[in-house]
Amino acid sequence: MKASCYAALIYILMCHHLSAYASNSSDCGETDCINVGEWELGVAIGIGARSNPLVDGDVLPLIVLPDIAYYGESFYFDNFEIGYQLLPSNNQSVEVFVKPNTERAYFSFWHPDNVLLTFTSSPLDGPSTPTFPTIPGVPNEPTKPVQKEISVDDVSKRDWAIDAGVRWQYYQPSYRLSAFINTDVSGVYKGTNGGVNVAFPWRLNEWQFTSSLGAVYKSTALTNYYYGISIADTKSKDTFQAKGGWQYSFNTSASYQFSDSWQILLRFEITQLHSGMYNSPLVKDKQVTSVFSGFVYRF
Repeated sequence: MKASCYAALIYILMCHHLSAYASNSSDCGETDCINVGEWELGVAIGIGARSNPLVDGDVLPLIVLPDIAYYGESFYFDNFEIGYQLLPSNNQSVEVFVKPNTERAYFSFWHPDNVLLTFTSSPLDGPSTPTFPTIPGVPNEPTKPVQKEISVDDVSKRDWAIDAGVRWQYYQPSYRLSAFINTDVSGVYKGTNGGVNVAFPWRLNEWQFTSSLGAVYKSTALTNYYYGISIADTKSKDTFQAKGGWQYSFNTSASYQFSDSWQILLRFEITQLHSGMYNSPLVKDKQVTSVFSGFVYRF
């Protein structure tokens, strides 16, 4: 697979509005809320990249990133996530939803996580992947066992999966807390994933910043389906059973609204993969990063 073949393609989605919510809250910032009953349409144009940790996986260019969302009183559509808000209030909400599972994004360019901007991933890879520092407070992963690498081009197809889940969100002016759990309802990987996230928004003059920390657990069934090696993947008898685990991420963004429709957007995210994924012969990098710098236009 060659990333250069995709550089001119337009992405279908931008970043999830999981930090955004209907504008019935007095805590809304200028860019945090979506008006109830109205479509939110936007596009980010700039330069950036999302790394691919798989052996021979392509770096994903971030060039044109559309954003589509609609929030009614209860029903919402947010970049391929469809859900229903239960008992929303000024400072918290509970949502039930369905959405594509994100794991297949590393195996295929045409996935919502690639045609939207969901930041979980190294800047432009050269012959070797840049090395990033370990996320503070996260224990170092054990050294990867010496083993033969297997190219993503040489394994059997990993199928799409659809998750159904429930999410709780709690909003305060100084922080936002969320927790979720998903399960595979498509019968593809037959497992679960879930996690927690805390975000801290703040301002400096006209600039708005948000930094967040997240922890996500991916079950053994999920990890092994996508990163395990079975007889179908190799002609030899060398198989690999991938185990579940926790992985951690740090995200930070900055935006500056310089007109009614235009703003500057800067974003960076780094995720440390759990050992069950990193130890797979399919995976070459311990960390995944995303960077983006550009402009956002809101219609």
